[in-house]
This record gives sequence, structure tokens and C-alpha cells, in this order.
Amino acid sequence: MHNHYHASVYIDKEQALALSDHQVIERWRCLYRLPTLVKRSYAGEPLTKAEHSYVQTTLAEWRERLYDLGWFMKEVNLYIARKANKEDGCTGHFWESRFKSQMLPDKKGLLCAMVYDELNPVRSGMADTPEKSQFISLQARIAEWRTGTRPLPCLHPFMDTVDDQETPHIPFNLIDYIELVDWTGRQMRAEKRGYIDNNLPPILKRLNLSQSDWQQATTQLERPRATVIGTKRNVKAISVQNGRTRASGYSLPD
Repeated sequence: MHNHYHASVYIDKEQALALSDHQVIERWRCLYRLPTLVKRSYAGEPLTKAEHSYVQTTLAEWRERLYDLGWFMKEVNLYIARKANKEDGCTGHFWESRFKSQMLPDKKGLLCAMVYDELNPVRSGMADTPEKSQFISLQARIAEWRTGTRPLPCLHPFMDTVDDQETPHIPFNLIDYIELVDWTGRQMRAEKRGYIDNNLPPILKRLNLSQSDWQQATTQLERPRATVIGTKRNVKAISVQNGRTRASGYSLPD
């Protein structure tokens, strides 16, 4: 967008905790220089007890950052800010404020956020259709569908039926998703605010979402104080878990 961006991020804490020390170092060195002691440890050189303790403490910190959303956003925003300032020939703050996040605890919340992100350029007048929008994942998804290639490494594949449930994936059919994005976008056009009686995307039926529920959710996603997006049951459970008496999220039918 002109002054902000949206992203649906999957945090895999279990994978980060399962990495070996060498794997943690390999990931860290892609962006940063390694301290001397970590270099020596990585090369298999002997270390004293104190040196080994320092390396272990450092690696524990790096491992935690691999599943820390705040750290991830800080690094992404820093990269963008430096690049933008360089292009504009200026210095100083680029972003107005800290990032905001909303939890997506279930399939409905995930789907709602993804479609909202895809349609942002259309709603803002930057593009006529989603497929003509720049910097959205739907571009890569359509290319994946047309060519049969794997998606970009940063994008999970769509698989609505999968034997290996441990494989990271988005639990929907790709064609259904593309049709859903297009259908939702057409409902948001000024001359087509009514409901469509026919050709409702199959994915909505499978998730037990009505057209009115879906249209309201995908237009009010950024309403103030909505920190969770998902089914009523999950929004309420997360609010209780966080010690709140009222649910501070956008609820979709269970």
C-alpha cells in the first residue's frame, strides 16, 4: 500500500525449538555477522567452559527470535525503511507507529484475513482487479495454478486434502480461494452492494459462513480493538486465557 502493508504470518515455534545449534547459526548468519566465539563453535573448535556457556546463551536468544513476531517485524520494517530512505535521499523515521497484530486461531479467521489482504489494493483504488494488484500473494497463486509450479518459498501451499497433516499448508483448495477473492471483491463494488444468490463459492458452504457474515467480516477487519479474528468459541477462549471478561475480537459463526 502507499503507507502500510498487511501480512498473514505463520509462527512455527515447534520447528524453531527442534532446530540444532548449527541450524540456528546457519539461519542467523544469513543476515548477521557471527561473533568470534560462535564462529569457533560452528567450526568445531574446542571452547572453554565459560566460552561454551556464552555460545549457548547466545544461541538460546537467537532461537527465541526465530519465532518472535516482534523481532520479525522489526527486521522487515528496518529493511524497508532503509531502502525507502535511500531511494528518497533522506533519514529518520519511516513508519508512523509500531505494527499492530491480530491472532488468527482457526481456518475462518485465517481465510478472512488473507482475502482482506488480497483486496486491499482494489479497495484503495490502486488496481481494478486482484490479479492486477502488485505485491499480493494472489499473483503468485495464480501463476502456481496456471503453471503447476510450487509457490514461493515464503508462501505455504494450498492443500484441502492432505495425508501428512504435519506438512505446513493452507487447508483450502486453491481454485476455491481464487474464486472467493474474486467473488468478495465484486460484492464491495459500489454498484453491487447486494448479495449474490447463485454461484456461492464452495468454501463458504464448507465453513458454514453466510454471505452476509463473510461480507461484513472482510470489510470490518481493521476495526479498533479487534485483536483476534476467528470463531466465537475461539475468540472467547483466547479472551478468557488473557484474563479479559469481554472478547476483544471479530467473531465469525462457529
